[in-house]
Amino acid sequence: MGAVRRLTGLSDRQIRYYHQRGLVRPRRSPGGHRLFTAEDVASLLEVRRRLAAGLTVPEIAVQLQALRAAQPGGAGGAAPRGPRAD
Repeated sequence: MGAVRRLTGLSDRQIRYYHQRGLVRPRRSPGGHRLFTAEDVASLLEVRRRLAAGLTVPEIAVQLQALRAAQPGGAGGAAPRGPRAD
């Protein structure tokens, strides 16, 4: 999570909150650690940008869900994921 924190400028607490709200969906290691992809980091940066623009977390969640659904693989879950950063 430290690498993601450095890349995004978000706190651990913010990252966990956005994960709980479904804004990012990192996988888990066998030991239970979150494994973030480049796509997850990009999503967190987008969340930060949209919050700065005045949107709320629920509004951002709806927008990101729509973007994921429009991507190849639909709903964002079936498309291959990029390299992990933990």
